[in-house]
Amino acid sequence: MKDRLFEIFSNRPDRFRLLHKGLEQIAFAKDGFEQIKAMEIGCGYGDASAYVAQRYDYSVTGIDITEQKVEFAKQRHVQTIQARSLAFLTADTMKLPVQDKSFDFVFAEAAFSPLGDKRKAAREWHRILKNDGYILINDFAIKNHDTASTRETVAHIPCFAGVDTIERYEKHLTSEGFRPLAVKEEYGELIRLALWISKSLDVDIGAAGGYLSRYYNANGGASCEAASEDNDFFKQSQLTYCQMIFKK
Repeated sequence: MKDRLFEIFSNRPDRFRLLHKGLEQIAFAKDGFEQIKAMEIGCGYGDASAYVAQRYDYSVTGIDITEQKVEFAKQRHVQTIQARSLAFLTADTMKLPVQDKSFDFVFAEAAFSPLGDKRKAAREWHRILKNDGYILINDFAIKNHDTASTRETVAHIPCFAGVDTIERYEKHLTSEGFRPLAVKEEYGELIRLALWISKSLDVDIGAAGGYLSRYYNANGGASCEAASEDNDFFKQSQLTYCQMIFKK
């Protein structure tokens, strides 16, 4: 089942539509022919890092805290690594093994919401970014923060474990010195994802979230009975998606 989910997410049409849209809004001030240095936070299997390296010819470092994912990314994108400036590194975003002001750009695809200490992560990103560097975040968000009674029912789903409102995301980043350039709800991205999951699994679109919940419950050893309870969280929280661009 894990391979099936990986295949579904990997083959999603226009998978990097929002990433491309965000990058088109960023105007890097290039110093001569120096290559832009980018870092992806929570790179997983490395597809987004490889996309940016290929499409934009940036020097990209994808980092993830899970060594197994990093090793898989290295094998999956070996040709791009050999042909482009692409590397993968096992590291904790709260304590990155890189020098101050060494990157032009940090981006995260659904990797900000799971972080337990978002402000600490933002502080570390501020440290490694050059002056006038950018952050691009595409992620799940909720419209209603007051969901404490049901939040624990989705704690086993990585992307929803620490999901919060766009306003709270923005506060974490501005508190660490970042200036918001574009902060926008992208509800259409959530619909596209749900439609693709329902089509791929041949289930009703309303059952897509429950399917993911049952999958992560089973893999985490939790009772599958809890999977049905996530519907209360999704209804109360008003799940959505967002894109945020900040500048140092």
